[in-house]
Parts: sequence; structure tokens; C-alpha cells
Amino acid sequence: MKSRISIGFLFLLLLILSACVPSQEMNSARQSYQSGKIEEAYSKYQAILKKEPGNQEALTALGKIKNDLVNRAISQAQAECNSTPTIQIESLHKAIAILTQVYPYSPQSSALEANTQRYKTQLKELQEANLLRAEQFHLALKSDKFGVALQNLQEIEKTNPTLSNLKTLKDEYRLSYGTYLEKEIASAVANNNFKKAHHDLTEWQALGLSGDV
Repeated sequence: MKSRISIGFLFLLLLILSACVPSQEMNSARQSYQSGKIEEAYSKYQAILKKEPGNQEALTALGKIKNDLVNRAISQAQAECNSTPTIQIESLHKAIAILTQVYPYSPQSSALEANTQRYKTQLKELQEANLLRAEQFHLALKSDKFGVALQNLQEIEKTNPTLSNLKTLKDEYRLSYGTYLEKEIASAVANNNFKKAHHDLTEWQALGLSGDV
């Protein structure tokens, strides 16, 4: 009888001790987190919870990892937007992509949602502003207001340097202004205003149109 009790007690003791001793999976998850491999640690702690749903350490670690991932993404997105003196459309796209990647880890994060919506709003406003600038650019060209046209073109380039038709807009400006200057030069020469003719010729040459003629 005593023998049976002793064996049963030892078996129970072993179970308790095995539960208290950190498993290989837990050690691996801790090491991943401590070495900065947060996503890897997240997956490992999730695997632990599948085997042991009530594991308090894994639950606590996952909560911390979610916060870490959200905070890191918000910081990275902000750094991306601050990487240039003027906020750019491409930077906003990248910032939104950075935040979107974290949604699977913390879909209920209010901070994540707020920052994502803020960048989406900024992106929409900037895109609409550039559409308006493009309209003003073309209107200015038609009215021979080349200073206004150039200002709008520069703002578009500043906020969206990778715009697919940016070169087309630049060529439109060069050709329109160049044609205008050619007429001004001819008029100045006809009126013996060689000072103006020389000034306009210098402007025309600066457009780099000599090779197009």
C-alpha cells in the first residue's frame, strides 16, 4: 500500500516539476524576443498557446509583443514621412504600408487605426492638391503666365517626384515657354531692343531647347 502511494506521489511530483521547468519551446520564444526577432517570438508564443491555452507567460508576452509591434510600426511610419523636408505622396504610401503589415497582429489597435487614417487623409488631400496644381499649371501655360506655371510644377515635383507623367509636364513647360521666348526674341530684335533679346535668348538657352531645334 505504501509502495503504491509513494509511486503515485512521485508521479504527481514529476508532473508538477515538469510544468514548472521552462520548456524548450518557451526558452526559444524568450530568446527570439530578447534578440529583437519580435515576429518570430510572436509565432513561437502562439504555438505554445495552441498546446497550452492558459499559459500565462505566453499570454502576457503576446500582449507585450502586440504593443511593441504597433509602437515600432508607428515610429517607422513617422520616420518615413519625416525623411524629406516636404511630405511626399510616396512616403505616405510607404507609411500606410508599414502600418498595414501590423494589422494581423493587432487588428483592434486604436492607435494603429488612428495613424493609418491620418496618413490616408493626408494622402488624399495631397493627391487632390496636385490635381488642382496640374489644372492651374495648364491654365497658366495657356495664359503665358510661366512664373505661375513653374511654381505649380515645382510644387508637384516636390510632393510627388516619382509622378509618372512628371517628365511630360516638364516638357510641356519647356516647349510652351520656349515658343513664347522665341516670339519675344524676334520682336525685340525687330524693335532694336537687343538687351531684351539677349536676356530672352539666355532664358531660352537655359531651357535646353537648342538640341530640340
